[in-house]
Amino acid sequence: MRKSISWLVILCLVFCLMAGGIQAFAAEDEAEDTAPVHDAEWDASVPTEITEEIRALFDEAMEGFVGVSYEPIAVLGQKEDVYCILCKATVVYPGAKPYNALMYINTASGKAQIQNIYELWLDAHSEKKTEETTEVEIDYGSSKLYSGQEMEEAIAQIREEFDTWEGCELHKIQYAGDDCNTRENIDWLNSLDDGNDFVECIEFVSEFHSPVEAYGAWSPDEEYTGWQWWLGRPDGGSWELVTWGY
Repeated sequence: MRKSISWLVILCLVFCLMAGGIQAFAAEDEAEDTAPVHDAEWDASVPTEITEEIRALFDEAMEGFVGVSYEPIAVLGQKEDVYCILCKATVVYPGAKPYNALMYINTASGKAQIQNIYELWLDAHSEKKTEETTEVEIDYGSSKLYSGQEMEEAIAQIREEFDTWEGCELHKIQYAGDDCNTRENIDWLNSLDDGNDFVECIEFVSEFHSPVEAYGAWSPDEEYTGWQWWLGRPDGGSWELVTWGY
């Protein structure tokens, strides 16, 4: 009788251990299934030359964009479906100073599209720290009203004005969103000049740094954020920069 009980206890223990092992394996499998997927890393070992394939992707992404001329120089890296391309850029207006830009092109949708553009000014902060550079971020946001080409035309007007601000460093230009194009705002822009006859308007906000030694209305060595730029467009016409400020 005692032997029967002993064997029964042993069998129970074995069964429990087996059940625990099965649960452990199940938990381990579940942990593998639910483990976070880490983002792929940038591959900087890809060929840097602008091949025919890269040029075709670049041209497809740039289709319809005007206002700034971009020329691809080298591929700096690839991360899954995104390419980082170094470009020479020039805003299309007389006397514009060429600069470098990083353009990120995303091909995940099957069509090459610009994901983001960062401007690189090599002489930025030259008076403070020669090894520093400034990146200018252009954020096109998401719009159902305006194409990338239309935004580029407006940004070109902003850049033309900003480049006259001696000593200021531009950090970011961001589309304010489709809510800016209201009848009230259009009427307001038209009221600033009796000759205006705008039927559309667009707003951008920017971030920039004032000169170390202030002049005019600028506070010295200060970061300005939320600086507004308002442009209007007449029927069948081009964007016109109307007003800017807070």
